[in-house]
Amino acid sequence: MAIYLEERGNSKAPTIVFIHGGVALSSWMWQKQVDYFKDYHCIIPDLPEHGNSYRNGKISISNCVNEIAEIIEKKANNGKASVIGYSYGSKVIIDLLTSRCELVSHAIIASALSRPVPIMKFSNSPGAMKLASYILRSRPIRQLLIKYLNFPCNSYRFNCSREISRLTSGKLYRIFHEFCHNLNLPQELEKVKVPTLVIAGEKESQPMKQSIIDIVNLIPNAKGVLVRNGSHTYPWSMHEVFNIIVECWINDKEIPDIFTSDVL
Repeated sequence: MAIYLEERGNSKAPTIVFIHGGVALSSWMWQKQVDYFKDYHCIIPDLPEHGNSYRNGKISISNCVNEIAEIIEKKANNGKASVIGYSYGSKVIIDLLTSRCELVSHAIIASALSRPVPIMKFSNSPGAMKLASYILRSRPIRQLLIKYLNFPCNSYRFNCSREISRLTSGKLYRIFHEFCHNLNLPQELEKVKVPTLVIAGEKESQPMKQSIIDIVNLIPNAKGVLVRNGSHTYPWSMHEVFNIIVECWINDKEIPDIFTSDVL
């Protein structure tokens, strides 16, 4: 199973791999990052059942890890890449670090949940996901969701609407079922030496903020920060700030305090 990907920027420069979130997102969510990092070799895949990989197998964290590892091995300059994963993609990064950390030069784990939230009891059921997929495909609900996501331009809104129109109950169940069963962080993270930034928005939920602490406490060379005034949408709604944070981290530079606050 080979997933769809695009390569942008300078093909001879250090490689960055961008791994998108699940459900209503795909590689297009990184457009503002791809534009900014034009001097880097950017690889932007679509995970299975998303974007142009919509028909490329069933999504699972293990499948995604294998695909991303193979992409880095075959396409990354010097056989290593900085990797950025958001939400579902952050779970992929965590498992990539525990299984193939030799492929990663720097890691950014963005909005990775490791604490339970109430919706998980509802979501871990095929029947509930069938109802949820039906509700999300209704036009008014779709419009409300897109408005909530605070996209920076119409192309984002169009692409999100298309992703939602393709939602199936099976896809939703697979994504949320894995979230429910992969909340516990692997102890192997204690052996990871990769410089790792763990990040979330300052306005995100307390379980999300606590998750940063959980991850930082496991990875020896990790730093946890919150994007000032950021909600869950910060990679695109605050892309200028997020891009600077990413650039600082992958170049081993200090992140300016005006952009981030401490987790505690």
